[in-house]
Amino acid sequence: MNNKMHFFMPIILVSNIVFAQNQRSFVLNKVTVGTSLTLIRDEITEPFRYINDEYTWNTNLAIDLNKRLRVGLQYMSLWTRKDQVRDGNYFILGTFGQFNILPRADKARLYIEGSLNTGNYCTCRPNPYLRDNLYYYGLGAGVDWAIAKWVHLDLGFFNYNIFNKFDGKYNYTQYIIGLDFPFMLKKNR
Repeated sequence: MNNKMHFFMPIILVSNIVFAQNQRSFVLNKVTVGTSLTLIRDEITEPFRYINDEYTWNTNLAIDLNKRLRVGLQYMSLWTRKDQVRDGNYFILGTFGQFNILPRADKARLYIEGSLNTGNYCTCRPNPYLRDNLYYYGLGAGVDWAIAKWVHLDLGFFNYNIFNKFDGKYNYTQYIIGLDFPFMLKKNR
């Protein structure tokens, strides 16, 4: 685990908030807490038998800088279960920014996302394994629908690529089916 990167993630988030506070369009009125649990199964060998299971619990905390921009922190806990390989526990931690393509929509957000992350989940051949001090950049898109005022359905697809240079690495993809819980800090003007 890289302690330097863990130290810089909150600093990046706070610096974005400070920058945004100096902009005329900034209104800090909403904090969103999100969570999702993802299961990926692959390598079907017989009918209804899977060799690899991968579970990801993603939690995040975000603030809206304005109607178009949202920034936040995310933490992904990953657990793998394989028939022929030792089970593993991994993490990916990072900061993200989202750009809302539909700023005038009241009940939905269609967004694109970019992120910078650190972690120890090496998606490397022949099978993923533990490797400390990895850095990833992520790109993705999603939609956020208001089910009720206090809960939203979050659907998305994200792709994480490892910055570190070594042979056998490949990208890590994750779909999201989760819930977001927005908290209003003050009323809009």
